[in-house]
Amino acid sequence: MLTAIAHLAVSNNEDLTDGQLAYCVGWTWNLHCNCGVLPQWLPTAELERIVEELEAKIDAGPNRATIDWLWDEYGRLSSIDYQRFRPTLVENWSQQETRGWEAWTGQLAKWQSRYEEMASKKRTSF
Repeated sequence: MLTAIAHLAVSNNEDLTDGQLAYCVGWTWNLHCNCGVLPQWLPTAELERIVEELEAKIDAGPNRATIDWLWDEYGRLSSIDYQRFRPTLVENWSQQETRGWEAWTGQLAKWQSRYEEMASKKRTSF
């Protein structure tokens, strides 16, 4: 799952700026690390299904809706209240727009590098 989330950072995403994309990838990575690593929260079979669908969405050209879809999948499967951290929520998006996306722009290269490293190792753990 972590490789698939990092893969979002290297995909051709036309409806998000680099800063917006890094912001979404960062918060989605955090979502998985906090809510997706224990089988009692998200069963491994479900994570495998989500990864497969996420990779298909990335191959088709991900966008902001792809991020929302992934958060929706976690919300459907988990009872943990993390939706308030969803990066695409109007409140969070507006707050970040006020602060500026520049702080996140530099993070995109780190996510891209992390993906290249993970993909080269063919990491399959969740």
